[in-house]
Amino acid sequence: MKIINLYGYFGFKNVGDDLMLINFLNYLDSKSHKQLKIRIFCKENYYTFMKYNNIIVDVVKLNAVVNNIFMPYYIFTASKGLWIGGTCLYEPEDGELSGLVWLHKLVYKYKSLKKIFSFVNIGIGSIYNEKAKRL
Repeated sequence: MKIINLYGYFGFKNVGDDLMLINFLNYLDSKSHKQLKIRIFCKENYYTFMKYNNIIVDVVKLNAVVNNIFMPYYIFTASKGLWIGGTCLYEPEDGELSGLVWLHKLVYKYKSLKKIFSFVNIGIGSIYNEKAKRL
């Protein structure tokens, strides 16, 4: 069974990203001809998903142990990773870059394990300072 890891601003009580996730799961279920396992990585797991015909949904709550110890296993056992969201690449006005730093580390882990990582997004915001541009 193929496994796809889904990342985004899930579990942040952001209605737009949650709706994109639900619609993407519905799309995958309607287009898949084989059983797929979908791992969704989120901050808080407040989700209740419908029963799907072709996909199995597994929700993983992010924390330091998952990010630093288990993430390589999750990446290694998956066929690919996808970032799903609205505006995901931007530099907040307060200059806080932790989201971009985390995303950079995640993409690096995929690259080092020779796995595909793709973005499925509506838009991209603005990036201003040099550190953010490098990330």
